[in-house]
Order: sequence, then structure tokens, then C-alpha cells
Amino acid sequence: MNSKNPKFEIRNSKQIPNPKSKNSKYKAVIFDLGDVYYQNGFKKVLALLARQKRIKPKFLDEVFRRPYIKKIEVNKITERVFWEEFRKDIGLEFKTSVLRKAVFKYFKPTPGMKALVKDCRKKVKVGLLTNNIKEWFKIQEQKEDFNKSFDKVLVSAKIGLRKPDKKIYFLMAKMLGVKSKECIFFDDNLDNIKGAKKAGMKAFRFKGTADCRRKLNNFRILQDKKVKIKT
Repeated sequence: MNSKNPKFEIRNSKQIPNPKSKNSKYKAVIFDLGDVYYQNGFKKVLALLARQKRIKPKFLDEVFRRPYIKKIEVNKITERVFWEEFRKDIGLEFKTSVLRKAVFKYFKPTPGMKALVKDCRKKVKVGLLTNNIKEWFKIQEQKEDFNKSFDKVLVSAKIGLRKPDKKIYFLMAKMLGVKSKECIFFDDNLDNIKGAKKAGMKAFRFKGTADCRRKLNNFRILQDKKVKIKT
């Protein structure tokens, strides 16, 4: 052993690929917006309503599967119609402006995700793929210029397609200049994950920033830095 300046490496308990090893076969990472890159303000407001008005949380989960949710996310109905249908569904009277304001109040970045995306962009292309309401996304963009944070952004209401339709995944991959099989996709919705897999992507349910970072390390998209101690 060389007694002159020996070096020791400290690593996490998880196995981390060698930075000098072969590059990842994946060329792009795609993230959902609500409940992934940002916290979902609409779901947060629904949860508050459920507690205040004693509405069963299971019922509110079912609301997300209503036809009018799907229609507004592909711009087939107006936001006014959406709120009318939502009001009928939950059986409560409320001021749309108040509820709408609350939705965007809780629309905040998921801790650590901005840094994660920034790190990913050093190695691969990164896309944002969101089922979203046209008017809402404009307001969300006031909090962050997503076109600067991501290489490409695709919003369902702007193109008339939504997840889990396979076409939207293929389009996202094409925009990023890669094949769908070269993409890793993260979403909170299981149906959207299934759709991505059908399109040939490697897809995972988002379980938090730390878990996401671990997975991307395993696929050599991210590589945790070694900590070296010199003596």
C-alpha cells in the first residue's frame, strides 16, 4: 500500500454505478407536473374541502375520473363549465374565484425537484409532460418559466391529447429528439405510467425526490459524487 497520500472513498449504502462505467442507454427523462415536479394545488384544496365539509375522500378521488376532467384537459369545455360540473358533483356552493385562488396558493415546487431536473439536464434531455387546463397552466407559468427549466414542455390542453394516450408519449419523445424506448418517465398516476410503458418507456410511479434520485442513479442518469478523504 502506498503510504503517500492514501485516498479513501465514502459511499452511500446503496450501490452506485462507477462514473467511469458505460453511459446510460437512456437519453431523456420526462416528468409529470402536478404531484411530481410541483405539488398538486387542486388535490390539496379537495382534501381541505373533504375535512371541512365531511366529504368522503374516496368520493373526491372519483371526481378525478369524471368525464369533465378529461374534457377540460384537452380543451373541449371551458373553465366555467368545468366549475359548474364540479359544483354539482360535490353538492356545495362556493365562490369559484376563492377556490381557484386557493388552488394556486398550494401550487408549489416539490422540495428538491428543481435541483434534480437541473442535474439531469447536464447529462440528458429533460421533458415536462402534463395533463393540464389551458388557463391554469398560464397561471402556473407565472411561478416558473418551464420552458427554461426543461428542454421541452408538452401540455395536454394545447394539443388535444392527454395521458395515458400512447400518442402523447411518442410526441414527447419526438420533441426531445429521442425514441420512446430511450426515455425514463415519472408520474403519480398509475394509468399514466401504464400508458408510458405501452409506448415503450421505462416508467415509474413518483414516490418522492429521494426515491427518484436513487432510480436515476441506478440508470446512470445521475451519479452521486464521491467523498474523498485525504490523509
